[in-house]
Amino acid sequence: MIRTSSLHELVGSGIDQVAVACGVFDGLHRGHHRILDRLQQEAADTGAAPVVVTFDPHPQNVIGTGDPIPLLLSTDHRLMLLARQEIAATVVIPFTEAFSRITPAAFVTDVLCGSGIRVAAVCVGSRWRFGHRAAGNTDLLQQLCNDLNVRTVPVPEVNDGHGTVSSRRVRAAVVAGELAACESMLGRRFSVYGAVRRGKGLGAASLTYATANIKPGNGVLPPDGIYAATARLCNDEGTWTDHPGILYQGKAPTVTDANPGERVVEMHIFEFDADIYGRSLEIVYGDFIRADCRFDSLEALRDQIGRDIAEVRARG
Repeated sequence: MIRTSSLHELVGSGIDQVAVACGVFDGLHRGHHRILDRLQQEAADTGAAPVVVTFDPHPQNVIGTGDPIPLLLSTDHRLMLLARQEIAATVVIPFTEAFSRITPAAFVTDVLCGSGIRVAAVCVGSRWRFGHRAAGNTDLLQQLCNDLNVRTVPVPEVNDGHGTVSSRRVRAAVVAGELAACESMLGRRFSVYGAVRRGKGLGAASLTYATANIKPGNGVLPPDGIYAATARLCNDEGTWTDHPGILYQGKAPTVTDANPGERVVEMHIFEFDADIYGRSLEIVYGDFIRADCRFDSLEALRDQIGRDIAEVRARG
Protein backbone atom coordinates (compact mmCIF):
# COMPACT_ATOMS: atom_id res chain seq x y z
CA MET A 1 0.00 0.00 0.00
CA ILE A 2 1.27 3.46 -0.94
CA ARG A 3 1.44 6.07 1.84
CA THR A 4 1.51 9.78 1.03
CA SER A 5 0.57 13.08 2.67
CA SER A 6 -1.47 14.39 -0.30
CA LEU A 7 -3.39 13.03 -3.26
CA HIS A 8 -1.07 15.02 -5.52
CA GLU A 9 1.80 12.74 -4.51
CA LEU A 10 0.02 9.89 -6.30
CA VAL A 11 0.69 11.58 -9.64
CA GLY A 12 3.20 9.37 -11.43
CA SER A 13 2.45 6.35 -9.24
CA GLY A 14 0.39 4.64 -11.93
CA ILE A 15 -2.85 5.69 -10.22
CA ASP A 16 -4.80 8.16 -12.35
CA GLN A 17 -8.32 7.77 -10.94
CA VAL A 18 -9.41 7.18 -7.35
CA ALA A 19 -12.43 6.52 -5.23
CA VAL A 20 -11.85 8.13 -1.85
CA ALA A 21 -13.04 7.45 1.69
CA CYS A 22 -12.47 10.31 4.14
CA GLY A 23 -12.30 10.11 7.93
CA VAL A 24 -10.12 9.58 10.98
CA PHE A 25 -11.04 5.87 11.21
CA ASP A 26 -9.79 5.45 14.78
CA GLY A 27 -10.33 1.83 15.73
CA LEU A 28 -11.47 0.77 12.26
CA HIS A 29 -14.74 -0.49 13.75
CA ARG A 30 -17.74 -1.97 11.93
CA GLY A 31 -19.05 1.45 10.94
CA HIS A 32 -15.74 2.23 9.30
CA HIS A 33 -15.75 -1.12 7.55
CA ARG A 34 -19.14 -0.32 6.06
CA ILE A 35 -17.59 2.81 4.54
CA LEU A 36 -14.59 0.82 3.27
CA ASP A 37 -16.87 -1.83 1.76
CA ARG A 38 -18.74 0.89 -0.12
CA LEU A 39 -15.41 2.41 -1.18
CA GLN A 40 -14.37 -0.90 -2.72
CA GLN A 41 -17.71 -1.13 -4.53
CA GLU A 42 -17.39 2.38 -5.94
CA ALA A 43 -13.79 1.69 -6.99
CA ALA A 44 -14.82 -1.51 -8.78
CA ASP A 45 -17.77 0.18 -10.48
CA THR A 46 -15.69 3.07 -11.81
CA GLY A 47 -12.36 1.33 -12.44
CA ALA A 48 -10.73 3.55 -9.84
CA ALA A 49 -8.18 2.76 -7.15
CA PRO A 50 -9.58 2.67 -3.57
CA VAL A 51 -7.84 5.35 -1.51
CA VAL A 52 -8.33 6.43 2.11
CA VAL A 53 -7.80 10.06 3.10
CA THR A 54 -7.22 10.35 6.84
CA PHE A 55 -5.65 12.77 9.32
CA ASP A 56 -2.89 12.80 11.90
CA PRO A 57 -3.09 13.85 14.66
CA HIS A 58 -6.77 13.45 15.49
CA PRO A 59 -8.49 16.76 14.61
CA GLN A 60 -10.09 17.04 18.05
CA ASN A 61 -6.65 16.84 19.64
CA VAL A 62 -5.64 19.94 17.66
CA ILE A 63 -8.74 22.11 17.85
CA GLY A 64 -10.58 20.65 20.85
CA THR A 65 -10.73 22.45 24.18
CA GLY A 66 -11.07 19.40 26.43
CA ASP A 67 -8.74 16.55 27.29
CA PRO A 68 -7.01 14.89 24.33
CA ILE A 69 -8.81 11.90 22.87
CA PRO A 70 -6.89 8.69 23.66
CA LEU A 71 -6.62 6.79 20.42
CA LEU A 72 -7.46 3.14 19.84
CA LEU A 73 -4.82 2.89 17.11
CA SER A 74 -1.51 4.54 16.40
CA THR A 75 -1.15 5.86 12.86
CA ASP A 76 1.10 2.93 11.89
CA HIS A 77 -1.37 0.45 13.36
CA ARG A 78 -4.24 2.08 11.49
CA LEU A 79 -2.36 1.98 8.19
CA MET A 80 -1.38 -1.65 8.72
CA LEU A 81 -5.04 -2.60 9.21
CA LEU A 82 -6.06 -0.55 6.17
CA ALA A 83 -3.47 -2.36 4.07
CA ARG A 84 -5.20 -5.62 5.00
CA GLN A 85 -8.38 -4.18 3.46
CA GLU A 86 -6.64 -4.01 0.08
CA ILE A 87 -6.56 -0.23 0.03
CA ALA A 88 -4.33 0.97 -2.82
CA ALA A 89 -3.06 4.08 -1.05
CA THR A 90 -3.55 6.01 2.16
CA VAL A 91 -3.19 9.78 2.27
CA VAL A 92 -2.33 10.90 5.80
CA ILE A 93 -2.91 14.66 5.90
CA PRO A 94 -1.03 16.44 8.70
CA PHE A 95 -3.81 18.10 10.69
CA THR A 96 -2.58 21.46 11.95
CA GLU A 97 -4.30 24.59 13.23
CA ALA A 98 -3.71 26.15 9.81
CA PHE A 99 -5.31 23.18 8.06
CA SER A 100 -8.27 23.33 10.45
CA ARG A 101 -9.14 26.77 9.05
CA ILE A 102 -9.62 25.54 5.49
CA THR A 103 -13.17 26.09 4.20
CA PRO A 104 -15.36 23.15 3.16
CA ALA A 105 -15.24 24.38 -0.44
CA ALA A 106 -11.45 24.60 -0.43
CA PHE A 107 -11.20 21.10 1.04
CA VAL A 108 -13.16 19.69 -1.89
CA THR A 109 -11.75 21.82 -4.69
CA ASP A 110 -8.12 21.99 -3.54
CA VAL A 111 -7.37 19.02 -1.27
CA LEU A 112 -9.50 16.38 -2.99
CA CYS A 113 -10.09 17.54 -6.53
CA GLY A 114 -7.18 19.90 -7.17
CA SER A 115 -4.55 17.20 -6.94
CA GLY A 116 -4.19 16.24 -10.59
CA ILE A 117 -5.78 12.87 -9.82
CA ARG A 118 -9.30 12.24 -11.10
CA VAL A 119 -11.71 11.60 -8.18
CA ALA A 120 -14.61 9.38 -9.21
CA ALA A 121 -16.39 9.11 -5.85
CA VAL A 122 -16.13 10.24 -2.24
CA CYS A 123 -17.44 7.94 0.53
CA VAL A 124 -17.99 9.26 4.06
CA GLY A 125 -20.05 8.46 7.12
CA SER A 126 -23.51 9.99 7.01
CA ARG A 127 -22.70 12.30 9.94
CA TRP A 128 -19.25 13.31 8.74
CA ARG A 129 -18.32 16.98 9.16
CA PHE A 130 -15.44 18.81 7.53
CA GLY A 131 -13.93 22.24 7.01
CA HIS A 132 -13.45 25.18 9.36
CA ARG A 133 -15.55 24.81 12.50
CA ALA A 134 -17.05 21.62 11.03
CA ALA A 135 -19.19 23.78 8.75
CA GLY A 136 -19.43 21.12 6.06
CA ASN A 137 -21.84 18.18 6.17
CA THR A 138 -22.80 15.51 3.64
CA ASP A 139 -25.40 17.76 1.99
CA LEU A 140 -22.79 20.42 1.32
CA LEU A 141 -20.27 17.78 0.26
CA GLN A 142 -22.74 16.46 -2.28
CA GLN A 143 -23.43 19.95 -3.60
CA LEU A 144 -19.73 20.76 -3.95
CA CYS A 145 -18.90 17.40 -5.54
CA ASN A 146 -21.82 17.56 -7.97
CA ASP A 147 -20.36 20.75 -9.40
CA LEU A 148 -17.16 18.80 -10.12
CA ASN A 149 -18.92 15.69 -11.46
CA VAL A 150 -17.80 13.62 -8.46
CA ARG A 151 -20.19 11.08 -6.96
CA THR A 152 -20.87 11.48 -3.23
CA VAL A 153 -21.77 8.44 -1.12
CA PRO A 154 -22.96 9.10 2.46
CA VAL A 155 -22.79 5.73 4.24
CA PRO A 156 -25.27 5.02 7.08
CA GLU A 157 -23.83 4.25 10.49
CA VAL A 158 -24.02 0.79 12.05
CA ASN A 159 -26.44 0.20 14.93
CA ASP A 160 -25.69 -2.96 16.91
CA GLY A 161 -28.85 -2.92 19.03
CA HIS A 162 -27.12 -0.96 21.80
CA GLY A 163 -26.68 2.23 19.81
CA THR A 164 -24.49 3.54 17.04
CA VAL A 165 -21.13 1.79 16.81
CA SER A 166 -18.55 4.50 17.45
CA SER A 167 -14.92 4.93 18.46
CA ARG A 168 -16.14 6.46 21.73
CA ARG A 169 -18.11 3.31 22.62
CA VAL A 170 -15.18 1.08 21.67
CA ARG A 171 -12.81 3.09 23.89
CA ALA A 172 -15.20 2.76 26.84
CA ALA A 173 -15.47 -1.01 26.32
CA VAL A 174 -11.68 -1.44 26.17
CA VAL A 175 -11.06 0.56 29.36
CA ALA A 176 -13.78 -1.42 31.18
CA GLY A 177 -12.24 -4.70 30.06
CA GLU A 178 -15.36 -5.60 28.09
CA LEU A 179 -13.37 -7.19 25.29
CA ALA A 180 -16.26 -9.29 23.98
CA ALA A 181 -18.28 -6.10 23.42
CA CYS A 182 -15.19 -4.51 21.90
CA GLU A 183 -14.77 -7.43 19.51
CA SER A 184 -18.43 -7.19 18.49
CA MET A 185 -18.06 -3.51 17.61
CA LEU A 186 -14.66 -3.81 15.93
CA GLY A 187 -15.46 -6.98 14.02
CA ARG A 188 -12.13 -8.33 15.30
CA ARG A 189 -10.35 -8.70 18.62
CA PHE A 190 -8.57 -5.76 20.25
CA SER A 191 -4.87 -5.58 19.47
CA VAL A 192 -1.74 -3.51 19.98
CA TYR A 193 1.07 -2.99 17.51
CA GLY A 194 4.70 -1.98 17.52
CA ALA A 195 8.28 -2.97 16.86
CA VAL A 196 9.78 -5.63 19.12
CA ARG A 197 12.26 -3.97 21.45
CA ARG A 198 14.66 -5.16 24.12
CA GLY A 199 13.21 -5.38 27.60
CA LYS A 200 15.02 -5.70 30.94
CA GLY A 201 16.20 -9.23 30.18
CA LEU A 202 14.40 -10.80 33.12
CA GLY A 203 12.05 -13.02 31.12
CA ALA A 204 14.53 -15.60 29.94
CA ALA A 205 17.29 -15.00 32.50
CA SER A 206 15.32 -15.01 35.78
CA LEU A 207 11.88 -16.31 34.89
CA THR A 208 12.84 -18.86 32.18
CA TYR A 209 10.13 -17.48 29.90
CA ALA A 210 11.46 -15.32 27.07
CA THR A 211 9.16 -12.49 25.97
CA ALA A 212 8.71 -10.17 23.01
CA ASN A 213 8.32 -6.61 24.27
CA ILE A 214 6.63 -3.78 22.39
CA LYS A 215 5.72 -0.21 23.19
CA PRO A 216 2.25 0.16 21.67
CA GLY A 217 1.07 3.47 20.29
CA ASN A 218 -2.45 2.89 21.61
CA GLY A 219 -3.77 5.55 23.96
CA VAL A 220 -6.36 3.08 25.26
CA LEU A 221 -5.57 -0.27 26.87
CA PRO A 222 -7.67 -2.81 28.77
CA PRO A 223 -7.10 -3.44 32.50
CA ASP A 224 -3.66 -4.67 33.45
CA GLY A 225 -3.18 -8.37 33.84
CA ILE A 226 -2.54 -11.66 32.09
CA TYR A 227 -4.28 -12.54 28.82
CA ALA A 228 -4.25 -15.37 26.37
CA ALA A 229 -2.97 -13.82 23.16
CA THR A 230 -1.95 -14.30 19.56
CA ALA A 231 1.23 -12.81 18.14
CA ARG A 232 0.94 -11.76 14.50
CA LEU A 233 4.41 -11.43 13.07
CA CYS A 234 5.28 -9.81 9.74
CA ASN A 235 8.15 -11.28 7.75
CA ASP A 236 10.31 -9.55 5.14
CA GLU A 237 7.87 -10.45 2.36
CA GLY A 238 4.98 -8.73 4.17
CA THR A 239 3.26 -12.00 5.09
CA TRP A 240 1.74 -12.30 8.57
CA THR A 241 1.87 -15.50 10.63
CA ASP A 242 -0.04 -16.21 13.86
CA HIS A 243 1.58 -17.68 16.96
CA PRO A 244 -0.28 -18.47 20.23
CA GLY A 245 1.05 -17.37 23.58
CA ILE A 246 0.40 -15.45 26.77
CA LEU A 247 0.47 -11.68 27.29
CA TYR A 248 1.46 -9.63 30.29
CA GLN A 249 0.36 -6.00 30.56
CA GLY A 250 1.17 -3.99 33.64
CA LYS A 251 3.79 -2.12 35.65
CA ALA A 252 5.69 -5.23 36.80
CA PRO A 253 5.22 -4.57 40.53
CA THR A 254 7.40 -7.56 41.50
CA VAL A 255 10.40 -6.05 39.69
CA THR A 256 9.74 -2.33 40.12
CA ASP A 257 13.45 -1.62 40.57
CA ALA A 258 14.03 -2.89 37.05
CA ASN A 259 11.05 -1.12 35.59
CA PRO A 260 9.94 1.82 37.75
CA GLY A 261 6.47 2.98 36.77
CA GLU A 262 6.53 2.16 33.06
CA ARG A 263 3.72 0.00 31.71
CA VAL A 264 5.02 -3.18 30.12
CA VAL A 265 3.38 -5.00 27.22
CA GLU A 266 5.18 -8.28 26.61
CA MET A 267 4.30 -11.67 25.23
CA HIS A 268 5.68 -15.14 25.72
CA ILE A 269 5.16 -16.94 22.41
CA PHE A 270 4.79 -20.70 22.73
CA GLU A 271 7.39 -22.90 20.98
CA PHE A 272 9.16 -19.91 19.48
CA ASP A 273 12.82 -18.89 19.74
CA ALA A 274 13.56 -16.77 16.64
CA ASP A 275 15.30 -13.40 16.95
CA ILE A 276 12.59 -10.84 16.11
CA TYR A 277 14.05 -7.65 17.58
CA GLY A 278 13.05 -4.67 15.47
CA ARG A 279 10.35 -6.50 13.56
CA SER A 280 6.70 -5.41 13.49
CA LEU A 281 4.43 -7.35 15.84
CA GLU A 282 0.68 -7.18 16.39
CA ILE A 283 -0.51 -8.69 19.67
CA VAL A 284 -4.15 -9.74 19.69
CA TYR A 285 -5.79 -9.97 23.13
CA GLY A 286 -7.71 -13.13 23.97
CA ASP A 287 -9.29 -14.32 27.23
CA PHE A 288 -8.50 -12.46 30.44
CA ILE A 289 -6.72 -14.84 32.82
CA ARG A 290 -6.05 -12.83 35.99
CA ALA A 291 -5.31 -9.35 37.29
CA ASP A 292 -1.79 -8.03 37.78
CA CYS A 293 -0.37 -8.38 41.30
CA ARG A 294 2.87 -8.25 43.25
CA PHE A 295 4.68 -11.42 44.31
CA ASP A 296 7.07 -11.83 47.22
CA SER A 297 9.85 -13.17 45.04
CA LEU A 298 10.83 -13.89 41.47
CA GLU A 299 10.49 -17.59 42.26
CA ALA A 300 6.85 -17.12 43.26
CA LEU A 301 6.23 -15.08 40.12
CA ARG A 302 7.88 -17.76 37.97
CA ASP A 303 5.70 -20.47 39.50
CA GLN A 304 2.56 -18.41 38.85
CA ILE A 305 3.59 -17.80 35.24
CA GLY A 306 3.85 -21.56 34.81
CA ARG A 307 0.30 -21.96 36.11
CA ASP A 308 -0.92 -19.14 33.86
CA ILE A 309 0.63 -20.77 30.82
CA ALA A 310 -0.95 -24.11 31.70
CA GLU A 311 -4.36 -22.41 31.95
CA VAL A 312 -3.96 -20.67 28.59
CA ARG A 313 -2.92 -23.94 26.96
CA ALA A 314 -5.88 -25.74 28.52
CA ARG A 315 -8.24 -23.16 27.05
CA GLY A 316 -6.86 -23.89 23.61
